[in-house]
Amino acid sequence: MESAINMPLVYTAATYQLLRHRLKKGRSPYFIPPGGSSLLGVTGFVDAALELGGQIVRGEMPEPEYIYVACGTMGTAAGLTLGLKAARLGSRVVSVAVSGERFTNTRAMARLIDKTNSLLGCLDASFPKFEFSEADVDIRHDYFGQRYALFTPDGMEAVSLMKDCEGIKLDGTYTGKTVAALKHDAKNGTLRGRAVLFWNTLNSRDFSDDIANVDYHDLPRPFHRYFEEEVQPLDPDY
Repeated sequence: MESAINMPLVYTAATYQLLRHRLKKGRSPYFIPPGGSSLLGVTGFVDAALELGGQIVRGEMPEPEYIYVACGTMGTAAGLTLGLKAARLGSRVVSVAVSGERFTNTRAMARLIDKTNSLLGCLDASFPKFEFSEADVDIRHDYFGQRYALFTPDGMEAVSLMKDCEGIKLDGTYTGKTVAALKHDAKNGTLRGRAVLFWNTLNSRDFSDDIANVDYHDLPRPFHRYFEEEVQPLDPDY
């Protein structure tokens, strides 16, 4: 089970670090609130699903019956679900949860989809209004593990498999767990004869040059260990 998160403590600590940084550097850092999903961000994946629809129409790929994607605060999966509907595609999004049910659940995702649909309708009167329910949302919780960002044996096996077989880089927190779910379904015959798409959400660009002159000691002390030691048993396999 994912341990409970004390949100008042999180916000208090964040406020302290913002003030500390401003006093030390003379400017405030850019603040990303917990989670990261927003209605505007969700619309980006609505557009991505429409782009996918265009590729299918042009014959560049078959229409997938299932699309496997990592699901934390649900923005990616919600946007794809709405966009697929707008593109008149029958693909079903298989959302593989990488956080606990408090943050990742069918009721909240259906609500997020509906809010995004309303926003797009306000911005563009031609965007259709759809009806979504929890039955339209498929969230798999079996691959999450004990808590957020803790690697799992199945997830890291999937990371190694994709690297060795396809040369594709995955991570242990999100995409590895997603491929673990896909691998399980393929192995038990669920996906036999079906077109399946894995939506890789990992940004694997090399930022070495951008951070060459950045000193991690400028970060709050609790972050230092991430640069100085392997922080969980399965790290060496990544």
